[in-house]
Amino acid sequence: SSSLPHFFSQISPLYPSPTPDGKLDTVEFLEATKSFIKMYDLLGTTFYVVKRDMSGNVDKLYKTYNKDPEKYKYLNDLIYGERSDPHLYAVEALLWLKRAMEFTVIFIRGITEKHHKGVLSDRLDHIATEAYNQT
Repeated sequence: SSSLPHFFSQISPLYPSPTPDGKLDTVEFLEATKSFIKMYDLLGTTFYVVKRDMSGNVDKLYKTYNKDPEKYKYLNDLIYGERSDPHLYAVEALLWLKRAMEFTVIFIRGITEKHHKGVLSDRLDHIATEAYNQT
């Protein structure tokens, strides 16, 4: 879709850079992920499940963050916090976000590779299946 490149140039906010000691700001990460999720609107209803799952995981992480924003300022703190409170589910939520993002990257890469090879098709299910199997 011609609107996809335009979308990527408009993503805001961007994902945060790690602090010098390797931490990622929780709110900046979650807001960037919410922005990223909007891309699925351009890909159509087929991606509704991916969009819903990612949004649900962002909500889980926000729910934990909002319990104690000072304590969970960084994603790293959410992960370490799960050691003492196994009901946080931060690691699982982050893992599913990572998988969904990897799936998306592999899927878009697959479309791009087919396009560069001159293979044009309205059927993208085989590319989606391949991306799913890889992730």
